[in-house]
Amino acid sequence: MIKNVFFLPNRVAMNVITGITRKHVANAETVPNQAGQLPLYYNCLNTGRPGPKDQVVWAHYSDVENSPLYPFGHGLSYSEFLYSNLNVEVRVKHVEVTVRVENTSSIDGEEVVQLYIRDRVASISRPVRELKAFRKLNIPAGEGADLRFELSAKDLGFYDAQGQFRIEPGQFEIHVGGSSQTQLSALIELPAAEIKNLVS
Repeated sequence: MIKNVFFLPNRVAMNVITGITRKHVANAETVPNQAGQLPLYYNCLNTGRPGPKDQVVWAHYSDVENSPLYPFGHGLSYSEFLYSNLNVEVRVKHVEVTVRVENTSSIDGEEVVQLYIRDRVASISRPVRELKAFRKLNIPAGEGADLRFELSAKDLGFYDAQGQFRIEPGQFEIHVGGSSQTQLSALIELPAAEIKNLVS
C-alpha cells in the first residue's frame, strides 16, 4: 500500500514514489474491499457462486463488488505488460507452458509472471485456481520475453482423503498472468494414458 512507504527513509520513499526505483512486489494475500467479504482468498473451492447476473437468484453484495480490492499476486508498476501467445503442450514427462510477455510502456520494469492451474473435475473438490509457478523478470521498455514453464506430475495431482497422492485424468485449465485474476488461459485434456506417462 502507498501509505507504507512513509515508514521508509525519505530518499528510499521518494525513489519508490517517483519511479526511480522500479522494484515489483506482488501481494502474498488477497486484500478485500470490505471486512464483510472475509474470509477471502484466491484458491477457494468452487461453489457455483456468484452465478450469472441474469439468474433469478445470484449471490452478491448490495453495496460492494464480489471481487477483491487487490487480488492475490497483484503488484503495482510504472510499466504496463501485455501477455500473449499462451501455448500448452503435453510432453512425455511433463506439461510444457510457454507465453510471451511484452513491456508496452516507455519505462523499464519488473514483472512477476504467475502460472495457475485448475483441475476442473476430480474425486474431491479442487480450488478454482492454484499457483504452481512464478518467475520475476526485468523487461526493458518496448521489449518482450518468451517464458517457458514445466508442470510435473506433482503439480497436477493432489492428496485424497486417505492421504494418498493421485493424479486423475480430465480437463485442466492453465492460467498465466500478473495476478490470480488473469484472464489469459488455455484448456488441456489429460487422458489416462498420458497420466500414466507423467507418473512413470
